[in-house]
Amino acid sequence: MAGKNPAKRLIEGTQVLSLVISIVTIFIVQIVSIFAISVFIILDLNNKAENAADETVYILTEPLYNVDDSQIIRIADALLSSGRISGIVIDTSATGIVVNKPAPVQSRWIKPRIREVNYSDFFLGTIELQFSDNELLLTIKRFLFAMVVAVIAILTVYLIATRVLIQKRTKRVFSALSEGISEIGAGNYAYTIPETDYEDIDAIINLLNEMTRRIQGKNAELVEINVSLERRVTERTAELEDSLVELRRMQERLIESGKLSALGQLSAGIAHELNTPLGAIQSAVSSMVNSFDKKLPEQPAFIASLSDQDRDLYMKAVVLGVESNKTLDIYLPSRRETKDIEALLKQQNIPNSPEVTACLADMGLLNKLDDLLPYLTINRNRDILAEVSDTVIIRRMIEVISESSAKASNVIEALRSYLTTTVFDTTKVIDVETDIKKVLTLMHNLLKHGISVKTEFAGLFVQARADTLSNVWMNLIRNAVQVLNGSGEIVITTQEQDGRGIISVKDNGPGIPPEIQDRIFEPFFTTKNTMQGMGLGLDICRRIIETSQGKIWVESKPGETIFFVSLPLAEYV
Repeated sequence: MAGKNPAKRLIEGTQVLSLVISIVTIFIVQIVSIFAISVFIILDLNNKAENAADETVYILTEPLYNVDDSQIIRIADALLSSGRISGIVIDTSATGIVVNKPAPVQSRWIKPRIREVNYSDFFLGTIELQFSDNELLLTIKRFLFAMVVAVIAILTVYLIATRVLIQKRTKRVFSALSEGISEIGAGNYAYTIPETDYEDIDAIINLLNEMTRRIQGKNAELVEINVSLERRVTERTAELEDSLVELRRMQERLIESGKLSALGQLSAGIAHELNTPLGAIQSAVSSMVNSFDKKLPEQPAFIASLSDQDRDLYMKAVVLGVESNKTLDIYLPSRRETKDIEALLKQQNIPNSPEVTACLADMGLLNKLDDLLPYLTINRNRDILAEVSDTVIIRRMIEVISESSAKASNVIEALRSYLTTTVFDTTKVIDVETDIKKVLTLMHNLLKHGISVKTEFAGLFVQARADTLSNVWMNLIRNAVQVLNGSGEIVITTQEQDGRGIISVKDNGPGIPPEIQDRIFEPFFTTKNTMQGMGLGLDICRRIIETSQGKIWVESKPGETIFFVSLPLAEYV
């Protein structure tokens, strides 16, 4: 791996360090020795120079006295050839400088020696002897060579000794230690590292062996603990499974209890929702029975009495009247519009204008006046339109029965779906908007007085438990109705967002105080009186949503509260 330091070995590293220390020590000893020897040689050479100067004065005294220059020169050459001196200068008082042979290189350590030559208090001249460092340098070189040879010999012996004796012995000791550590590292805690003859290494080995014994003891304890834990976990798991089954049963009971509580609050409204269409059906049937009982026996004779012009008006009014009364969305003019049409008929000289206008208004045909006007000029127009009105109203009563029975059927279907006892353990595809519409049908009586409901649906299908999801919408909408207190707006929205289905129920009520927003999903927490609930509604909603892998949360501020429900999107539709 790049940047990783190279591997190090203790024995080789110790040998290298010992070798370096030895070399440095030898070199320091050599330097000190060379310095000491140099000082000794320099002192010795200076003493020899002094002696040589004295001897030269003694030898040259007689020739200088006899003024024998040739003898002086021969003696000077003999002195130079002996190697003891490197240069000589002889200056006589009689003839001046006789010998002038200075040294090629002056010595740095031995100063020239100058002597006066006197004989019986008679000055004969001066002698100057000069010396070189050759002898000193030669001695130092010889010493260095001897030291280098000695160092090489010492290092060779040292390396051989460490290789043969120290390294083999240490490797034998450390190999046993390394093998033991490898066995322990591999999990063989029963392995015992053999001791050596070295006290310090044996101390480490004893520590390792003691560590493995403790690990074996701890492993035995852990095995026993694991067996005990497995037994306890098995027992606890069985208890938890029983508790979960009981909890699931209690949740189902709680949800059913919530349904019954909601049904109790809605029962009066549901009764009203059913009574309204049933009353309309009963009234329509009664009107139809009266018409058939009174008018049907007389109708053949009435039709037979009609002239051709009368029959044309009859047929035209029947066709237009039946067509206009196929739905309950008929044209209902205002009182002013009715007066204006009545005045128009009078201007057109239509007989019986007030009665004709009233009959056309009952049948919802005032907007068809242009089609009927050419047929209304006959004198029997009032009787004919009254007869047709009874027939047309029967058609309208049929539509009233159809619409009312459909409404009653919707209420019953919504109630049946809400109270279904079928339990779905697995999720299925749910049309959220159809589910919400059924709940709104059940709650219509609570919503129609002062509360407007807006829906913004996006065709949302989710994957959830079908048996309980409608209870969530029932609780959320009912809570919104209660906080609005009979006046306000509820907006229900569905949309897809980030791969999830999001359903929101928003109201423009007073909002939820911030200090209790985190607690509203807690069981038995409520701000209502005991007649309105026990504080279980939102907790039930949360549990239902979570069983379908969903989430519910609230965002509230003064004047706006929104409950959000997030559910998995349907895998297929």
